[in-house]
Amino acid sequence: AAFNVRNLHVATGFFADDAVVTMLVGTPRQAQYVGREQIRRWQETLMKEQSVRVESVGERKVEGDTVTWTATVSRAEWQRLGIESLQLWGEAVVREGRTTSLRNGLTPASAEKLRGAAARQKGE
Repeated sequence: AAFNVRNLHVATGFFADDAVVTMLVGTPRQAQYVGREQIRRWQETLMKEQSVRVESVGERKVEGDTVTWTATVSRAEWQRLGIESLQLWGEAVVREGRTTSLRNGLTPASAEKLRGAAARQKGE
């Protein structure tokens, strides 16, 4: 919610000082961000671009300090390929009220859909 309303302070505040965010294969920005400052800069860039929107979040499952979920996300660059939105999976480790680790990536079906759309665009 904080991300969609573009509240950088609130969105960044969910992370521990030494948190690690990993965008895995299949996501547009395959990268790792270490520490709250790098995470803040990454989120700030996404918010300035206004190219990402979390449309909905599926059921969250909690097991110990780990939370997993799926989400429907739209991106301007995907829409240019003719894709309205894709499904992502996420996993976060939360300790003492702060996210210490966040990993996410496209579901296999969404990764395939994105690859197909990109291949069709290259073939045009």
